[in-house]
Amino acid sequence: MSLLTRRLLILVLLVVYMILLFVFFYPTFAANCCGGIAATDDDTSQVDEPVNNYLLASKWDTTGIYTTDEFGAFRDSLLSLEEEGKVLEITGFYYEGEAIPADYESLGRARAAQIQQLYFADIPPDQVKLSGRPFPANPDVRSGYFPAGVLNWSDSGTTIKEDVEVLDDRIVVRFPYKSVEKVYNQAVDDYLEKLAPQLIESGDQVRLTGHTDNIGSDAYNMDLGQRRAEAIKSILVDYGVPTTQITTESKGRNLPVDTNDTEEGRQNNRRVELVRIPSTNSSTQN
Repeated sequence: MSLLTRRLLILVLLVVYMILLFVFFYPTFAANCCGGIAATDDDTSQVDEPVNNYLLASKWDTTGIYTTDEFGAFRDSLLSLEEEGKVLEITGFYYEGEAIPADYESLGRARAAQIQQLYFADIPPDQVKLSGRPFPANPDVRSGYFPAGVLNWSDSGTTIKEDVEVLDDRIVVRFPYKSVEKVYNQAVDDYLEKLAPQLIESGDQVRLTGHTDNIGSDAYNMDLGQRRAEAIKSILVDYGVPTTQITTESKGRNLPVDTNDTEEGRQNNRRVELVRIPSTNSSTQN
């Protein structure tokens, strides 16, 4: 074999080696570079294992959506409930500490978009509302599956959420721009007044977390979120809830539930989330 032939063979082998490196390692690089999230071939699949019985599941730091055999029937049932004037709300779940995608405010909204693209692409985009829902950091979710999100139909006119919104795991109170005063609605006071005696009787702890939109500096928004949480605490204390049952914190602009590109989205992000932590003697729910 001539020297030239050997050099050409070595060059070809180097090219093949570089291609293999790119194929096998680029997804990992993309997932860690510049906040991007890699999309691998198994990101959207049906798996034989039970994925903890979640119809829609995901994994840490990916937009991967995994389903079980039962998901098809669930999707058909959901679509059968479609009515004129209704919007499909797709809420993607995410945890503190997960990577922030390049094109979304949170991995929750990125997962919601992935669910829409995979399973509801036939629904017109103006009849779909994407949002995210953050959860506290939890080491257990870094391995294995966790719920990817929740879906439901709502009225098409409801682009801005209610001033007080009761979810399955938290209560959300929303605020106007720059304000530490809740959006004025008698329903908010009525709800907190009703909630207070339940908290007093049960002894449940309450965690109030303030959130903001993305306008202003990190420091400004951390302070604003804290003042919002303290404002709700003050109302509960006025209704008789002991201060020892209430803790407050701020996440500032770090955990959005909606886009910050529209006023509607920013208003949805300006909120205090109230989470009840049951005492050992309590069976009361939100």
